[in-house]
Amino acid sequence: MFGNLVDDEITKNILTTSGYPTWVSTIIIILMGILPISKLPLISRPLLTILDNQFSKNKFINRFLLSLLFLLCSTLFTNFGKVMSLLGSLICFTVCITLPALYYLKTFDQELSNMEKTVWRCMVFIGIIGAFLR
Repeated sequence: MFGNLVDDEITKNILTTSGYPTWVSTIIIILMGILPISKLPLISRPLLTILDNQFSKNKFINRFLLSLLFLLCSTLFTNFGKVMSLLGSLICFTVCITLPALYYLKTFDQELSNMEKTVWRCMVFIGIIGAFLR
């Protein structure tokens, strides 16, 4: 399994290479399906802690809604490249546009006219929309 014909993941090679028993492919597919489920508590724990602190009476609803959000995200973003481009645009727009505009609004709140505040709020809105448009 060395050379130019090797795939980027060992599991792809095992599934496409003849000579392995059929039960090996079945076990690999089952384990690859279980892997994201085992990572879910590790990923969601910090978010659930925040939600539980904010909405302490709705712990079951918090868990249900967060799981639903994860399911929706995994359905919408099936390609790793799409996820990385979304994260890149989120970080860039947040750091370069949204956070500086929010900082300016917070720092100079008393000195800005209503028109200037509206312009800066529009900048924040543009930064948020731009982050999701990629």
